[in-house]
Amino acid sequence: MCPLDRWILTPLLITGLLLCLADDVYAIKRTFPYEAVVNADEALVRSGNGSRYYPTLKLKRGSRVTVHRHDPGGWFMITPPQGSFSWVRAEYIQKVGSDRGRVTENGVVVRVGSAFGESRDVEQIRLSKNDEVTILGSKNVPSEFGNVLMYQIKPPVGEWRWVEGHLLLPTDQYQPGKSAPSPIDSPIANGGNDPFTQSIAKNNSPAPQQEMIKTPTDGSARRSVPEEEQIAAAKQAITTIDTQFRTMIEAEPTAWDLTALEQDYKTLQQEIKHPAIASKIDLRLEAVQRYRKVQSEYQDFLKLAEETSKRDAELVSMAPDQNKTSRYPSPETITETIPGTGSLLPPTPEPAIETTQPNPPLTPLPQPSAPQPTIPQPGVVQQPAQPQFSGAGIVRRLSNVRQGMPTHALTAPNGQFLAYLQPVSPQINLDAALGRSVGVTGKRGFRSDLRAEFILVESMMPVRLQAAPVPGR
Repeated sequence: MCPLDRWILTPLLITGLLLCLADDVYAIKRTFPYEAVVNADEALVRSGNGSRYYPTLKLKRGSRVTVHRHDPGGWFMITPPQGSFSWVRAEYIQKVGSDRGRVTENGVVVRVGSAFGESRDVEQIRLSKNDEVTILGSKNVPSEFGNVLMYQIKPPVGEWRWVEGHLLLPTDQYQPGKSAPSPIDSPIANGGNDPFTQSIAKNNSPAPQQEMIKTPTDGSARRSVPEEEQIAAAKQAITTIDTQFRTMIEAEPTAWDLTALEQDYKTLQQEIKHPAIASKIDLRLEAVQRYRKVQSEYQDFLKLAEETSKRDAELVSMAPDQNKTSRYPSPETITETIPGTGSLLPPTPEPAIETTQPNPPLTPLPQPSAPQPTIPQPGVVQQPAQPQFSGAGIVRRLSNVRQGMPTHALTAPNGQFLAYLQPVSPQINLDAALGRSVGVTGKRGFRSDLRAEFILVESMMPVRLQAAPVPGR
């Protein structure tokens, strides 16, 4: 990180993080999972670790939850509380009892439900064939393919919810009637880069008493204060240390040497024993203590982030195989290689397409709807209709993919990755087109969790590919 980036990002990062951190009580080392109690009049349960995720439930004071992880930003990951539910398409569930069902396909999407409306966009896990679910109800839900029947189910193992940590207290610290802890005020100074502005505004201590003028017997008046030159030198020394202070806080908190800075202020205070000088230095010493707290909490945040990653790995290892699909994949899991090539994401432009049929014909594939017949016009040569594809290339199967990720991809003739492929139904057999050139129709878009183009395949048609033109030739 360059010095300019550090200068810009460090104060913003610290300010945002400290405003969101939970109460100091959570600094205590805890073993996960542990029981906690809602210590506020109400607490919203959300579908993800941030306020941008839709709420799913509302808990009242005294409600108990099980905390499994502390996430950066002050969000605590909990077991879905009583009353939580999820949604799954009924066509992939075979009922085996009045409230029991068995999954009939692999990779069945489970969506987080909400008691506040129709939100069901968040997907955390996918189920595998023969997994069992508890059915709570059913509903016809509008979708891009028309109304579909969905089952409301009990959240499967491995699905989570999140609550703001400062609204919770561990059960061994909860006291009924005690109000929720107040958010931590940001210790960062509000007056530009001046670390002393905040203290000056909040300094309610009485002004130091003025020195009394002593009148000796000879009638001359003298003040028991240092010489004017000495006071000027002290102010200059304070300014020098202040400059070092401001320069220091522009660096990352882990590089701050607040102990040496504090000692410089105290040494100057001992050398110049004057109430005005002592008052100025006291303000600086208070600021040092505030920034010492900033440094400590920043180090706690770095430790929390590290522990969060470790805890996430532990939870994945403990979950059943079908529930190991993460909604928030790490960047290193995204760059999958295409078998037989050394190409990585991001994808490259698609090749040109010839709509002539290859010879011999391919294994029959699902065809798009036949076009409406047109009436020939006299003297006009009818041209064959050009199919509109969402993508074209060679179908390949990916190896070493994580559970729940697409298993097929569309590639260019040179092996470059073009898009992930996912059939809309089991009737679309991508394996039947492995290694062959096809045009694909279906909904296409960019998926942020895959960091790549994604096609929901509705049909395929054999095509002949041409190499894309090289720019500048």
